[in-house]
Order: sequence, then structure tokens, then C-alpha cells
Amino acid sequence: MKKVDVYEIIIKTFGLIFLYEGVSRLEYLITTIISIYQLQSAKGDAAFSSFIAIGTTSITVLLYFLIYGGLFYFFFFKTSKLIKLVAKGDDYTTIVTPFLDRKSTYKLISVILGLVLIVNSIPICVSLINEKILAVQSDSTFATYKQSTLIINVVKTFIGCTLVIGAETFAVLFDGKSKKT
Repeated sequence: MKKVDVYEIIIKTFGLIFLYEGVSRLEYLITTIISIYQLQSAKGDAAFSSFIAIGTTSITVLLYFLIYGGLFYFFFFKTSKLIKLVAKGDDYTTIVTPFLDRKSTYKLISVILGLVLIVNSIPICVSLINEKILAVQSDSTFATYKQSTLIINVVKTFIGCTLVIGAETFAVLFDGKSKKT
């Protein structure tokens, strides 16, 4: 494994971090939009200020996804361009560690990212499921934004489990993509 390979792994890891950050902030963005729409429907036609808030929030959400999506795409799929900026001539020939290969490193990254998703979303899921059960038992309503937060966290848990269980497959996939770039 050369220094360039280590650079590539680190850069792709940053790409996955940008993807994680985008997914983890998704629930807050969706909850905000749902809350604004509920506020507008509750106020009726006299809600011009909430119309401005919806427009502002929509533009912010769009910019947010463009920035994080662009950073993920650039760091994960355009790694070779970043390596050319960082690497020197001897980085292509110097062998760093013979016991560490690309596939096992990608597998480790996949497991860590999956565990972070699981650990961050399971407590929220348990808490919201408990609130949902209490709401059903007391014949009260369960807020729509809480429902969307629950769904998003269940999806995050599923993605985390998929990353942990399929770490070997993802390692092969990531390693195959890195050889093409």
C-alpha cells in the first residue's frame, strides 16, 4: 500500500462523512418544513409570513443539499483530482504498511459508519415509539413532525444495519470504484 492509497482512503472517508452529515441533518430539515406547512394550514389565508418562511426554508434546504451533495460527490467520486493536489512524486512509490490493504480499510470504515448511524438513531426511535404508544393509549394525537422523525430514524437505523451487515460487499464496491478513479 502506497502513500497515495492512504490519501485516497482518507479522502473517501471524508466523502462518507459528508454523506453521513447530510443524512443525519435530514430529519431536522423535514421536521421544519412539516411544521411550517402545519402552521400555514392552521392559520389559513392570513399566513403570508409563513409563506415567506416556507420559501426561505425551501431555498435553505436546496442549498444545503447542493453543498453536502457536491462535497460528497467531489470527495468520493473525484478522489484522483484531490490526490493530484496533495501527492508528491515519491508518494506513488513509497510503501507505507504491507499488512493494511484497501479492502479491509473500507470494511472498517463501513462498519464504523454503520455503528454511528445505529447508535445515534436507536435512542430516538425508542423514545418516539414510547411516545406513540402513550398517545394511542390515551387517545391523543401524535404530532406529524414526530411521525416523520420516527420514520427517518428507522431508515437511518436500517441504513446503519445494512452498512454493518454488508461491510464486506461495500468494501469490494468502494475498492472497485477507487481503482477506476
